[in-house]
Amino acid sequence: MIKKVVLGISGGIDSAVAAYLLQNRGFHVEGVHLSLTSRQDTEQLSRIRKISEVLDIPVHEVDRTEEFTRKVIQPFTRDYFKGITPNPCVMCNPYFKFEALFERACSWEAGMVSTGHFARISGSGHKAMLLRARDHSKDQSYMLYRLSPEYLSRTLLPLGDIPKSTVRAIGRDIFGDSLAGQRESQDICFLNKISLRDFLLKDSGLENFPPGPVYNPEGIEIGRHSGVFGYTIGQRKGLALPGGPWYVLSIDVSGNALVVGKEENMFFNLVKCIFPVWHMPVVEGQEFLALHRYRTKPVKVRVREVTADSFTVETKESFKAPAPGQSLVLYSGDIVAGGGLIHFSTREE
Repeated sequence: MIKKVVLGISGGIDSAVAAYLLQNRGFHVEGVHLSLTSRQDTEQLSRIRKISEVLDIPVHEVDRTEEFTRKVIQPFTRDYFKGITPNPCVMCNPYFKFEALFERACSWEAGMVSTGHFARISGSGHKAMLLRARDHSKDQSYMLYRLSPEYLSRTLLPLGDIPKSTVRAIGRDIFGDSLAGQRESQDICFLNKISLRDFLLKDSGLENFPPGPVYNPEGIEIGRHSGVFGYTIGQRKGLALPGGPWYVLSIDVSGNALVVGKEENMFFNLVKCIFPVWHMPVVEGQEFLALHRYRTKPVKVRVREVTADSFTVETKESFKAPAPGQSLVLYSGDIVAGGGLIHFSTREE
């Protein structure tokens, strides 16, 4: 019996090569392209048609515009107006993208789903675990850490064991230059080449954000900002303050103020997270490697406290500009132990 897999296809080289590799493993591939906005990207659609033709696989376009707006875009905007920095991919993958793919898999009687993410899965059933990709420079396990064992046990990630250079080489051999030249996918796919500030203004229906004061760490006003919304912890660009460079240290939404400091003010050694997800038992005193942003340098941490709805880690090293709303993901070797959303950070002497 031929095994059927539902594959999310974006039109990029990663999902195209994933489809090719799955075919070579004997799978019947049903492609799904999730339509997320009303705007038609003719270049993207052309690439998807090329993938379908070359591999002779069906690619079904599924309109999920309303659900994507409700589950991803609206929470993203709300978070920025609370003064925190969300990572939409972290929430989109488990609560929208994979949910949509599994819904299709169920209706088409397919046993598995797949994507072009760079990560690995080991184990089966409730023991399925997420691992970093062999190519750590392209690893995307950070974006997938909230996937449940139920999803992981029925997911195939064919790119997890091969380097990006091999994916590009396969793509050139199979598809020629038709998929070449595409930029790497962006974390915030729905900005559509406009700035974050302009997106938030448009989405909120406002003409401008109210200006306000910018303070240094001593509480002295050193300038004015053009609206706190859209700034993130650690941001340097767009401040235009004398005596720089300055970096955003904190965002006071209720007071409509920014606090900025020098680079040495941005390092913290204690981070508390909320809404944890665990893939293995974790107790106080355990040590892990931690990522506080996608593709940042891992930091060795020790778990100081674990509760049902939070955890705190400490490090002898330091995190640079950990932003509330981003995820802190913990690794035991290459295995994703779990993670949570950063709530606050501090520096202990």
